[in-house]
Amino acid sequence: MAKTWQTNHRSKAKKNNRHTKYDALAARRVLRDAYRAKIDFSAALDSDNLATIHLRWVTAVTILRAVGHALQKLDTSRSCALRAAIDSAWDRWKSQSFQHLIFNEFIEKERNMILKEYRSSLFPSPSEKKKMPDAPIIYSEILIGDRIYSPLEAIEASIVWWEAELWQIEAQAGNPNP
Repeated sequence: MAKTWQTNHRSKAKKNNRHTKYDALAARRVLRDAYRAKIDFSAALDSDNLATIHLRWVTAVTILRAVGHALQKLDTSRSCALRAAIDSAWDRWKSQSFQHLIFNEFIEKERNMILKEYRSSLFPSPSEKKKMPDAPIIYSEILIGDRIYSPLEAIEASIVWWEAELWQIEAQAGNPNP
C-alpha cells in the first residue's frame, strides 16, 4: 500500500499535498475494507451459516466494486495527473476486457447481479433450484474467463488485481511523462 498516506489532525488526506496528490487514497481506504471483508467471508465459510455466508459475499463483492467508484468519483479530484491516469486505466479496462477479466467478468458483473437483481453466482436462483433440485445450496466454484476460482480465490484475485492497478495508476500519475 502507498507509503505516502499523510494526514492532518482529523485523519483526512491533505488535498493537493505534493506528497499525496498522486496516490489513490480513497480507493486504497476502500481496498483496506476489502481485505477485512475477505477475512470475514473466510470466517463465514467456516461457520456453515448460509445467511452469514450470503451477507459476507454481498459485502465483499460490493466493497470490491466500491474501490473503482472511489477511484473514479473521489480520487480524480486529487490532481490533474491522477485524473488522467485513472481515465486511462478505465479506458484500458473496458477496451482490453480480455486482459482484465477479473474486473469485467467478476467485480463488475457479480456486483451488478447482486445490486440490480439481488442474485449471485455463488447461490443458485429459485428457478435454478426448480430445474435442478439436486443443485448445491452454495456453489463452490466460479468461472471467470476460462479459469475456475473458489469464491475466496475470486475475492483474493480481485484484491491482487486492484493492488496492481492502483500501483500502476499512481506510478503513471507520479510520472506522467515516462
